[in-house]
Amino acid sequence: MLSDQAEQSLLSALVAVADTMEPSEAARVLANALERVKTTEALNSSPGMMGGGMLNPRGSLATGLASAAGRMEPVRGAKVLT
Repeated sequence: MLSDQAEQSLLSALVAVADTMEPSEAARVLANALERVKTTEALNSSPGMMGGGMLNPRGSLATGLASAAGRMEPVRGAKVLT
């Protein structure tokens, strides 16, 4: 299991790589990662500790997803974000 800091570094790297991808592929990859992070947080959370103690890993993924959507045609980008 990765430390919170290592996981956050990997997620930041994923967002950076996604920024170089085709927008639709980047959106698919980041949405998949976001879903996995949400599932992991749900499994690891305990009372008094948000998401197992990790510092908002969803924030960087959501920002990357919004960036990918912004590079798409407006209608398609809106569908990615809803």
